[in-house]
Amino acid sequence: IEANPDLCGILEDNVAKHRPNSWSECSAVCDEDGGLFSFVAGKPNVVGGNPDFMTQSYKKRFKIDASAAVQVPCARMSNLMTKAGRSMHSADFLSLDVGGAEEFVLNATNISAFKLILVETIMDESRRTRIGDMMRRAGFVKILFGPLSKIMYSEVFVRQDKMVNFPVPENENTISASSHLS
Repeated sequence: IEANPDLCGILEDNVAKHRPNSWSECSAVCDEDGGLFSFVAGKPNVVGGNPDFMTQSYKKRFKIDASAAVQVPCARMSNLMTKAGRSMHSADFLSLDVGGAEEFVLNATNISAFKLILVETIMDESRRTRIGDMMRRAGFVKILFGPLSKIMYSEVFVRQDKMVNFPVPENENTISASSHLS
């Protein structure tokens, strides 16, 4: 799913060429169908999003000009997943990087439809805390150890019912049990 009109064509070409069993959507995610979402691309054109959700430091860092925003279509995540006869009601993984609107998108998404969610958290501490609280209320646990805990600028959450515990050897300098996906 790509909201940036300049990048959506590239995504569609790459999906058609390299992922023939996949699909792409030129849309933003919001809590209504047939809605519009304000979008602006930064410099370089690999970052962007709705300027209303961006911190001032993010806008400055990526040279976001809010006056250059365009309106892009948006829809509920569940409807994008089932659009055009697709029966995708759940997925293993959601990678969410939407220029500061991560909390907005999570609120507009049935997050329990996913097993593992990576959320970019290059945002202020209060938003990061609200996202963590939202994920916990939805039955997710933040990965604190291992390779998934070391993804720069992101936090990874796994749905609790998809975790298993196993003992860690006595000589490990860590907690007594570690969690992994089942």
